[in-house]
Amino acid sequence: MYDPYSFSSFITKIQTCDSLTDMIVRITLEIQNVQRISYINPGAKKAREMGSESYIKKLEQLSFWLQQQIKPQGVTDHDFQQYKFIAEKLIKNGELPESVLDMFS
Repeated sequence: MYDPYSFSSFITKIQTCDSLTDMIVRITLEIQNVQRISYINPGAKKAREMGSESYIKKLEQLSFWLQQQIKPQGVTDHDFQQYKFIAEKLIKNGELPESVLDMFS
């Protein structure tokens, strides 16, 4: 079953971005799109029932982490561990220091 609010799927997609800036822009656009679907468009109630609000929160936490390199308050361990894949790419690109990986130990 397709889940339009799958955080894991978004993590996989965002790894195709070329830079930290591109990732932040893509997250921001995704948040705006899901907010519109969840609160403005017809069918907003169904979107919320499907988990759009939780998905938005996870995206906001990821955006915070990318900008601050501080573990967001309330992020689940499972979700936070998924950030590691992004960290590794950004370290490889020279956009984050290797010390960021210490957060995932």
